Amino acid sequence: MLGVSFIYALLALLLFVVGLLNRDLVPGGTDYLFYLLIGVISVKTMIGNREFSFPKYYIAIICTLLAVILFNSFISPYSPGLKYIVIATVVTMIPFAIFLLSYNIRFTKTEINFFIDLIVVVACVMAFFIYVENVLTVTPKIDSIMASNVIMIGFFASFCSQSIVLSLARYHVTHKKRYIYVILFLLLTVLLLNQLKAIVGSMIAIVAYLFFMTRMSKTLKVAVLAAGVAAFSVWIALSGSLMVEKVVKYSEQLADEDASEGIARIALYVQSVEMAKDFFPLGTGQGTYGSIPVNMIYSDVYYDYELSDIWGLAPNDRVNFKMDTHWASILGEMGVLGLLIYVVLLLYPAIALGCLRRRRPEGAPEDSPDDRAYRFYVSVGLTVMMLESFVLVLPNRSVFILLYAGLTALIVRNLYTSESLLEYEDTTGDN
Repeated sequence: MLGVSFIYALLALLLFVVGLLNRDLVPGGTDYLFYLLIGVISVKTMIGNREFSFPKYYIAIICTLLAVILFNSFISPYSPGLKYIVIATVVTMIPFAIFLLSYNIRFTKTEINFFIDLIVVVACVMAFFIYVENVLTVTPKIDSIMASNVIMIGFFASFCSQSIVLSLARYHVTHKKRYIYVILFLLLTVLLLNQLKAIVGSMIAIVAYLFFMTRMSKTLKVAVLAAGVAAFSVWIALSGSLMVEKVVKYSEQLADEDASEGIARIALYVQSVEMAKDFFPLGTGQGTYGSIPVNMIYSDVYYDYELSDIWGLAPNDRVNFKMDTHWASILGEMGVLGLLIYVVLLLYPAIALGCLRRRRPEGAPEDSPDDRAYRFYVSVGLTVMMLESFVLVLPNRSVFILLYAGLTALIVRNLYTSESLLEYEDTTGDN
């Protein structure tokens, strides 16, 4: 009989692939089916073990966020009604539910490492497919050297940057050269796709590894960075300055005083700040700004903040950019208070591992290479994803939910229940 960890990993890998394919190629709701299956095996595991384990502070933070959402739903003049509030809240809470479900499926370090290797393999196989596709077919290149008709390159590039973080973590443990080759291959792929956010994210990961995970001298670190900058400069020169042109285009858009009145993404961010001020500290309410109910029944928020006339934000435009920003939606709907709580939930795995390390008794063994690698991935992977989410809506995509909520939950559970750590902030309830 297949083990629970194998089934979980298989479902996750399938979800990675499905979640990165163009929407026209995948039946609607497929990702939710995979979530349901993951929930089923998690619940089955809990029933079999007769326990439900959870980090008690995580539950407390979730309850606080739900209380803020519920209170705001009663007082906001834009509340869309109970049905749509529930829909928006369920979608918002899916990542945190995945964290709790994954937390109850125990992976050994060997199983976690194998799962990470499989994620990296998926990234490499899909990248190789894009190369083959660009050789054999015509792809819609706008400002890049490679593109794809099958895979959403924006999300895939961010998946590559996460896989680079994972490969760096695995290299720290194994010191096998194949991970260096993988990093170079995925970095080249991101460059050829010319996805600036993922390029920046990948560079942050590599610099973080260089400075915090190696014992090289400062002189050598500076030399390596200088060599990297030189190689990057050569790449820009050879690529026909596509990257420079893209940077200039985005810079001009951000500097344009009229951009907030005509470009959807910029306007959404600008007006979310205004909403946060006008409805401090709670925002306009769940389901009113940049979430699924807006696509179903629209929202007066868009009229009152003069967004309804912007291309992609009107009720019945041919294109739809209403859900084109993540952080703007969170700030606008939940306000400053909700945003802070939401960020704490996202960062909980990194916070938990940091607290765990500080609470170790004197004389306890030093971190193993695996432990350091896990901490590196959790902290740097979350940081990169959150930064890239200013440009692309990553936290709501199934692929990244399984990374920042699923994989991190497996890691936190493993380290908290390690035999060398007898005390941990964990609560177990009987089913």
